[in-house]
This record gives sequence, structure tokens and C-alpha cells, in this order.
Amino acid sequence: MKMCMAKRIAGTEKTVLGEGIWWDERRQAFHYVDITEGLVCSVDPVTGRFLKAAFPDTVGCILPMPNGDIAVPLRDGLYDYCPESGAVKKCFSWSVPAAVRFNDGKCDKNGRLWIGTMYRDQSSPHASGGGALYTFTPQEGLKEVLRGMSIPNGLAFNADDTVMYHIDTATQCVTAYDYSLSDGTLSAPRVAVRVPKEDGAPDGMTVDREGKLWIALWGGHRVACYDPKTGEKRTEIPVADALVSCCAFGGEDYHTLAITTAADADGAGGYIYSLPLDRAGAAPYPIHTL
Repeated sequence: MKMCMAKRIAGTEKTVLGEGIWWDERRQAFHYVDITEGLVCSVDPVTGRFLKAAFPDTVGCILPMPNGDIAVPLRDGLYDYCPESGAVKKCFSWSVPAAVRFNDGKCDKNGRLWIGTMYRDQSSPHASGGGALYTFTPQEGLKEVLRGMSIPNGLAFNADDTVMYHIDTATQCVTAYDYSLSDGTLSAPRVAVRVPKEDGAPDGMTVDREGKLWIALWGGHRVACYDPKTGEKRTEIPVADALVSCCAFGGEDYHTLAITTAADADGAGGYIYSLPLDRAGAAPYPIHTL
């Protein structure tokens, strides 16, 4: 079953590679990134007020911080960014190889960051299997957990954080893991969803309060909702742009799904969309920085 087409959010600027969107309850705004341009963007979907800040490298994702600021993971460390003042300060240092960049990331209920890396140059012979999945806590630092991935992408957790879902786009699958919230251990990997290639490639992902997965389908002009218990597609939202990259619930009681896209080779697309739904999501977990 198809839903109504998502509508463009007024006030947003065109992106080259929009991604990593989430809702900021305090500011009543969606935050997202333009990866290749190194931009962190914010928009109030009611007033259209738009802010952006440029960073010196690609920005794969951003996370809420307990102090209300935005956490920005870059190749050399984690940064604290305040949208109102524009102030940026480094919180933690780390180092990842120059040939890779961060991609999608999410935090669990305890504030542990999960974040993927992928090759910047996807034509490189090392790109296939050259990605990895990392965790970060202040106590353990940045730690590689899984390797051998190509494009580590969407992440989501079930309601009680006992299952983690993860997408490696090249596999066309969502993998489910049993998850230990206390120490971040993954076990019992299994395929939860297989996405047919004709529907697009699975990219960013979010979960609703019923435990269903909403997956942005790159090249598919859509976001599709799947039941991870059966792998069945339940519904889909048409999107005007082909390269649909990420989605997140927000707005009043988290009943609006916001969607990022990327510009294609001809420059078409790259806009931000939304659609009110009869189901809801939940607030993103902030990163733990203490």
C-alpha cells in the first residue's frame, strides 16, 4: 500500500548529499547534514527558519548532546557545535584512516555511539569490504567492532535496546543482532529484511513505536516500512527525488516523517521532505560524553 507523496519542507536549501536527519524537541527543528559539503543544517518546519554551519571535512552524521548542542564526529575527533552561537569545540580526539569517512551513526539508550566508516572513493578496489562499524564511549574511546562491510548505513534499536538493526547497503539487507545494552556486545546475526534491487538500495533507517522499520531506498524514489519480525513490506511513501537517503520521526508527538535526499548526476534532487503519519517514532538518544 502506498501513502501520499512526501512534500518538500519550506526553507530548506538543496543538498548534494543530505543525510543523518533527526528531530530536536527543544528547538522544534530538524537537524541534518550535507555529507560531501561538510554542512550541518537545521530547519524549523513551521516557520522555515534555516541555519547551516560548514565544517572542514565530510560530515557523515550528527547526534544530540545532553547539553542541547549537536555532536559532530569528524575524522580527527568529536566536536560540540551550538547552532545559535556557531561555537565549535573539540570534545574528544581520535583518528581514522584518510581514505575512509564516517557515514551513518546512532546512539543506544546509554549514549554509546555506533558509527560506520566507508571508503571515500567508491571506485577504489578496497571499497568493497573496506568499511567498518565502530563504537565510541568516553571510557573506551573509538573502537572497531565489525569489519568487512562496504557501505555501513542505517542503524536502529528496538524499544528495549535488546535488538540492534544495521544496514550494509551493498548487501540489500537489514541485519538484526541480539544486543547487550550493558556492554554493547552483538550476537546472533540474522537477516531481518531483504530489499529487492528493483525497489532501490537500503540506506538510512528509523524505527516507529510499533517496532516497524522505515527505510530510505536509494534510487527507489521512496521510503518503505518493513516488519522486521517477518521481513514483509507494509507500506511505502513516494518521494519526488530518486536518491532517498535517510528518514526520521519528529514534529508534534513524533508523528511526522522527515526525509533527506541527494542530488543525482544531473543535479536533480537533494531536497528535504516530510509527511504526517498515523504512527509515531521516538526521540533520538543523546551521545554520552562524560
